[in-house]
Amino acid sequence: ALNGGGCFAGQCDWRLPTIAELQTILLAPYPCTTVPCIDEAVFGPTVSFYYWSSSTYADGPLNAWFVYFYGGLVNYNGKAGSFYVRAVRAGL
Repeated sequence: ALNGGGCFAGQCDWRLPTIAELQTILLAPYPCTTVPCIDEAVFGPTVSFYYWSSSTYADGPLNAWFVYFYGGLVNYNGKAGSFYVRAVRAGL
């Protein structure tokens, strides 16, 4: 971990959300007309860009699902891509 202990804000159980979890915070389905496509009053400032999920694309294990918070697009891309992440703490 970059911080030496894997913890943030006093918690050490952070993980990436699944694609289903990440989709639940979209304001509207694609195409979303609000930019970013998220309720910032609830979730805080969000860069209108791509965010990784923890879900691997079943037909291509080198790919993972993402949500694009500019317009609400959900798709997959190669895992080597440089996207943002939004961590969650609850169990599945």
